[in-house]
Amino acid sequence: MTATPCPTCGRPVETPADPMVAACDMLVIRALELLGKRVVTRARRGRWEQTNLPWHQAHILWQADRNQIDAALTDAWTAIPAMVEEHGCCGATPAELTAVLDRYVRDLVQMKMGHDVTELRYRLGAYLGVPA
Repeated sequence: MTATPCPTCGRPVETPADPMVAACDMLVIRALELLGKRVVTRARRGRWEQTNLPWHQAHILWQADRNQIDAALTDAWTAIPAMVEEHGCCGATPAELTAVLDRYVRDLVQMKMGHDVTELRYRLGAYLGVPA
């Protein structure tokens, strides 16, 4: 497949999945942001402000508890059905996409690792068949 230019920025789009990966990238960042705002408690706020890190990296400094993770991720995935309906590719259902993104974010939080779009792209390809 030949790369075609993006109608907005002009950069080449290698596969039809590139927009899906970009949307999932933003969903993951938003999920981690929601979690970060739960993890940074009042007691941690002073230290947090000194880090100059974005909210989506708070889980790297402090371990989130199960309730914080569950609450943040419940709110994080509400846009997936509309996104898949409008922009989906590769036959992935909203439930399948939600499961992959949810597992990926939970893995990042458990290991206290930052988000990596290359890993996200790998998981979308491995578990959903999204061309990577």
